[in-house]
Amino acid sequence: MKLVRYNPARHWNHTGSLFDRFFNDSFFYPEKNEHQAFSPRVDIISHEDDFEINVELPGVKKEKIHIDLKDNVLSIKGEKKHESELKEDRFYRKERVTGSFERRFSLSEDVMTDNIEAEFTDGVLTVKLPKNKAKTEVRQISVH
Repeated sequence: MKLVRYNPARHWNHTGSLFDRFFNDSFFYPEKNEHQAFSPRVDIISHEDDFEINVELPGVKKEKIHIDLKDNVLSIKGEKKHESELKEDRFYRKERVTGSFERRFSLSEDVMTDNIEAEFTDGVLTVKLPKNKAKTEVRQISVH
């Protein structure tokens, strides 16, 4: 599995000042936040026998989660909706994000793609990707 280091700085506005970002925030312009998609947080753990991907999906129903594997790329897709809308109330700030998401992970050759398992418990999706022991073992080569 190819891991790419997360860089939170890539989301920062490098050209604007803190003052500009404050007044361009969705608190003052709520329409900016209406159709904002969300990207769930992910932990990737390498165990001896498998890789484990944990995806935080609070408020997402199990039926709305779809996992696909194509060309050694694992895709996790889903949708988060609020069932009821409060049309008579006025929001000053709405920080809960709704919408669809998709996360993709490039798998390495040492993952046994036929034995991938997924479980969804308490708002956390856990995907187990078993390692192929034959491909991951280190073999000593003698020098002559």
